[in-house]
Amino acid sequence: MNDDLKEKAWLYYTGEEVKRDLNEAFKLFSDPSLNDDSEALYMVAEMYFYGDGTKKDYNEAFKYYEKASFYDDSFAIFGLANCYFYGFGTKKDLSKAFELYLKASSLDLVDAYYSLGECYEFGYGTEIDLNKAYDCYNYANNNGYSDVTDDLKRIKNKLRKR
Repeated sequence: MNDDLKEKAWLYYTGEEVKRDLNEAFKLFSDPSLNDDSEALYMVAEMYFYGDGTKKDYNEAFKYYEKASFYDDSFAIFGLANCYFYGFGTKKDLSKAFELYLKASSLDLVDAYYSLGECYEFGYGTEIDLNKAYDCYNYANNNGYSDVTDDLKRIKNKLRKR
């Protein structure tokens, strides 16, 4: 039943086979029977964050990212990290953001490697470490993250000037 409900929610979200209806998708993803489904929880978080099918609400988005993170959902952990990084729905906490970017990267989320590169380069929530920044940017670049060329050049220049 839960898989059918989630599948139906996806159909409304994407507009495949039915007319796209974000309100209906939100309603279905939010169904209490999906409260232990990390993917559904993550989608509710995203929909709150962007205001898709519901009113934009960073506090609710934060709450749902946190719930989905409990299940080691890498995308939810990354979303939660961004909330801490920028102060969306919670107090800004760069150390917590860094910790969560590390966790998401350990689950092999490429976007988290890029964010870790920024943290290491600029000292967001951690000590500046240009070698680690380079490694993170390079990993992101080699694994499909969009153009990281300028970041890699900037780090190489910083390393040369040491």
